Amino acid sequence: MALFPQRRRLITFRVADNEYSEIEKTSLDTDSRSISDFARAAVLSHVRALSGRTGRLADDLATLTTQLTDLEAELLTLRSRISRILGSVNTANGG
Repeated sequence: MALFPQRRRLITFRVADNEYSEIEKTSLDTDSRSISDFARAAVLSHVRALSGRTGRLADDLATLTTQLTDLEAELLTLRSRISRILGSVNTANGG
């Protein structure tokens, strides 16, 4: 069994100079073997967080926080709509 899985696919994307510097610094700060390893881990972590299968508590909490924030925004929108509807009903009934 190989220590590292065989990787046959290549993904390429361009970044600005300042983005590269930021990626490079963070890669070094996290003791990644290379910028490629760091970028691969970052992309896969993001993909897993979006699909809800991270296995990491920090990612799960980040996903949950995002979902709760979205839910809160939707509830505020619904509250506003309900208030407008009830306000128009009360006005129509003379109340």
